Amino acid sequence: MSSGFVRGMRTLAGLAPPADAVHLRYAPEAYDDRLFAELGIAAPPSLDRAVAKRRAEFLAGRLAAREALRPLGLADRQVSPGEDRAPQWPPGIVGSISHCSGHAVALCLEAGTAAGVGIDVERIMPAADMGELPAFIAKPAEFELLNGDGARPGPAAATLMFSAKESVYKALFPQVKRILDHGALELVSHDRTAGALVLALGLDLAADLPRGFLAKVRYRRFEDLVVSACLLASPGDLQAGRG
Repeated sequence: MSSGFVRGMRTLAGLAPPADAVHLRYAPEAYDDRLFAELGIAAPPSLDRAVAKRRAEFLAGRLAAREALRPLGLADRQVSPGEDRAPQWPPGIVGSISHCSGHAVALCLEAGTAAGVGIDVERIMPAADMGELPAFIAKPAEFELLNGDGARPGPAAATLMFSAKESVYKALFPQVKRILDHGALELVSHDRTAGALVLALGLDLAADLPRGFLAKVRYRRFEDLVVSACLLASPGDLQAGRG
C-alpha cells in the first residue's frame, strides 16, 4: 500500500548546509487511513475530522521529517503538532516542514547550529492566478533586484519571492510567536549563481531581532517547484549581533 503513496524521496544537498533537506514526492489519490499505522507515523487527534487531503499532507510531511532526522540518529522520534500546529521537534533540534500538492519537504539540525529553521515548497503559480499577488508580497524594487531588470514579475519570480519570505517567517515564528505580513521583509541581495537571497527585517521583533536584521535564504527551482530554506544565525551569533 505504501509504495503507491510514496512515489520518491531524495535529499536536496547544498540547500541548507550543513544539513540536507529532504524532498518527498507522494500521490494524494493513493492515501488511505491505514497508511499511518503501516508507516509508523502517529496520527494526532487534530486530524480526526480532517479531510483526506489534509491527512495525506500531514503524513507526507512527517515521513519527510523522519528522513531528515535520520542522520541525527532520531528517525524513531515522532514530530507531533503543538497547540499552535507547529511541528514539535525532539529536544535540541530545530526544524521545519512544508508541503504542496504531491510534494513535501523537511529540514532539521541541532539547535546549536541555528537559532531557527524555515523551509517552504511551492508550485510555480499559473500566470492566470497571479492577479495582484506581486504587489502584495513585495515592492517593485525587490522584484527588479530579483529579476535583474525592470520587467513585470512573472509567475516564477512571484512564486520565489513568496516562498523565500515564507521560509524566513517560518524560521522566525518559534521565537516571535506572531504572524508577519510580507511587507515585514525586504529583499536586499540576490546571488543568482548561488541561488541565494538576503532579506532585511523591516521592524523590531526582539532585542536580538532588530530592524535591519539580515536573514539568508537559499533556493532551488526544479520541475514546476520552488523550494526555499532559511537558517537563522546561531544563538551565539544573534547575541553578538551577527545575522
